[in-house]
Amino acid sequence: MENENLYPFKKAYLADRNGDMTKKWYIKFYAFDVQKNKIWPKWDYSINDYKTPVERKAYAKIRIKQINDLLKQGYHFNAEKSEKNIERSIGKNMSISEALEYALRLKKNSDATYNSYKSEIDLFCKFLGEKSKHNINAITRKEVYSYIDYRNSIGNAGKTINSKLGYLSSMFGRLKKRDVIKENVFSEVEKEKEVKSYRNLAYNSSDTSLLSELIQKKDKELWRFINVIYYTFMRPNEIRQLQVYNILLSKKQIYIDAFKSKNKGNIS
Repeated sequence: MENENLYPFKKAYLADRNGDMTKKWYIKFYAFDVQKNKIWPKWDYSINDYKTPVERKAYAKIRIKQINDLLKQGYHFNAEKSEKNIERSIGKNMSISEALEYALRLKKNSDATYNSYKSEIDLFCKFLGEKSKHNINAITRKEVYSYIDYRNSIGNAGKTINSKLGYLSSMFGRLKKRDVIKENVFSEVEKEKEVKSYRNLAYNSSDTSLLSELIQKKDKELWRFINVIYYTFMRPNEIRQLQVYNILLSKKQIYIDAFKSKNKGNIS
């Protein structure tokens, strides 16, 4: 029981029925009832509108926070007044950062590009600053184009910008499908002009020989890193996260944990 100086309550929690999808899940909390003069339970079954465990748990995290915030602010039961605060749609209460976090959790464990999406969301919220705390439905295309201008100012190419905006558009699309937002402000944004680049032309054999010789002389650690990539086909980020237990000398193997690999599958 908490918040004695306003109204006592017990925090909301999720009852997931041990993951059994054939049973009704619910969020339960206790709030003070003015007429009964004691705390009284309430069950929120809205979580059952979501069809998978991942979606339900993502929704529950946001919903429980909202309920607990309202309880701390003094929410209570009063039959003589409307209980509209606790019954409001989840989208009406979510900030931009909360909504994007919610959309991202729906994606986790179902898409190998999760880290790329998270990185872009983090950068977008950092760019917005205090605005990221504003209501998700308050965002406009003005902020979107300001973000594009920002990416241009730090030297991002048109192709890169278009790709990153695609991540954000996908997240906003998820939110729209779940009626969290009314409009996907990224959906009709004009794409940046993509200029053909010659920066990534492949080295010829002469270039390769020259670079190999130079790197071996100047930076032996970089040379070893390059060789690990070349002979193991590992990605740089996978190599960076290697630990001692991943090196199986007796089997002459390097074991990559699923959560460290791009395709989320264990690799040897």
